[in-house]
Amino acid sequence: MPNILDRFQDAVARRVLRSMKTGWNTMPSWENNVPVYSDNKYAERIRSGYRKNELIYSCIRFKCLSQMMSRTVVQDAEGTILDTHPLTQLMHHPNPFMSESDFKSLTTIMLDCAGRATWEKVRNKVGLPIQLWPLNPDWLHPVRDQDVFIKGYQYKVPGVAQTASIDVNDVIEIKLWDPLDLYNGLAPVAVAGRVGDVDNAATDFIRLFFQNGGAPLGVLKTKRRLQDTQIMDARRRWTDRYGGWQNWIAPAVLDEELDYQTIGSTFKDMGFGELDARSETRLTMVLGVPPILVGAKVGLDRSTFNNSHEAELYAWNHTIIPQDIVIEEAIERSLVPDFGGNLRISHDYSRVPAMKEDLIALIGAATQAFGTGNLTRNDYRQMLHLQPWTDGDVRVLLNTQTEIPVSDVAPEEKVSIHLPDTILMSHNGHKAAAAPDDAARRRRERELQKTMESYFEGCLKRIKKEVDS
Repeated sequence: MPNILDRFQDAVARRVLRSMKTGWNTMPSWENNVPVYSDNKYAERIRSGYRKNELIYSCIRFKCLSQMMSRTVVQDAEGTILDTHPLTQLMHHPNPFMSESDFKSLTTIMLDCAGRATWEKVRNKVGLPIQLWPLNPDWLHPVRDQDVFIKGYQYKVPGVAQTASIDVNDVIEIKLWDPLDLYNGLAPVAVAGRVGDVDNAATDFIRLFFQNGGAPLGVLKTKRRLQDTQIMDARRRWTDRYGGWQNWIAPAVLDEELDYQTIGSTFKDMGFGELDARSETRLTMVLGVPPILVGAKVGLDRSTFNNSHEAELYAWNHTIIPQDIVIEEAIERSLVPDFGGNLRISHDYSRVPAMKEDLIALIGAATQAFGTGNLTRNDYRQMLHLQPWTDGDVRVLLNTQTEIPVSDVAPEEKVSIHLPDTILMSHNGHKAAAAPDDAARRRRERELQKTMESYFEGCLKRIKKEVDS
């Protein structure tokens, strides 16, 4: 049995737990209402990654250009698309100087290089957001609170004495979560930083190699003892005479007491091919873009037209669309309540070439299933992401099979099979009429074929019209 001390400790623990409003009460009191500062490396990652490393730039640029093909869609609770809704207009034109594509591109760059994308709402006189402006993630500091997690934000611009305070409801924050820092995100470029540094160093070495005349590292040997000034003078004269691409083919002239000895490794010795392949694979892996789509050699070595298309679909299904979902959820959480709620945010991918090819295959499969009576009209429309019809919960059964009198069948083809009356039913549930004569049957088949062709041609036209709109 527990002793008195154990019971006392349990009672104290239960009391403490009951006093906690949220789990954030566990933070030290000196951290409450204090801004959380980022690692201030967003600008550094932009300079050394996005603006310097070809692979990092190409991967981020691929995602930015791809996102231009999709459009943000605002729907009401019933799924009706609201093209003229103020929120739709805001997403398509965040501010007078940016389009929806600019909004997505900046969001992608900030997510990849800072781990979070931050936007400020600008409201009109009645409090409705009418503009969205990007905020530098390094300068925006959340003010943590033990009750509400984030109480507000402070925006500190370097070189400006005044710090701006921003209401928590005026900031849209899209984040790639870091389990060890819930207030700042984890940037993919930061994860790939070491590989990116290696790749940058290799490129810088190659550049320096050719700037110095394309010769491997080496030493000038002499039998004489030289003073420091003579050594420095010899080094300067050698660099001036044989350094740089202009002097690549200029022959070196050495006197009888001077010798040049190579001490550096060649590109083959250093394994630059394997090193490049390793960097390409790891950088594109972290940024979620198959190597073939950014022209990386490790991807081109295995490229075909088929796997190029598969790689593009992979990028959309595993990188771009999931990121769009993260953005949609952030907008629904931080922006939709300003417009009264009851709105859904999604994306229209009908302009994406890779998705169109899949849509054509989907149309074919849905049409086949609908034609055999396995889908209702609304099931068919749902597969194609179209709005349902009020009278669409019905199946269309095709009555293309007819009875043939036994007298018209050759003796060797006759098979004695009895079908119950329940099998011979038309699509409206009534018993099928008796088989007509040959002329009437052929006429009926022609009429039925013409009717069905007209029906499916109409379906195809409506589908194409809604997909292209």
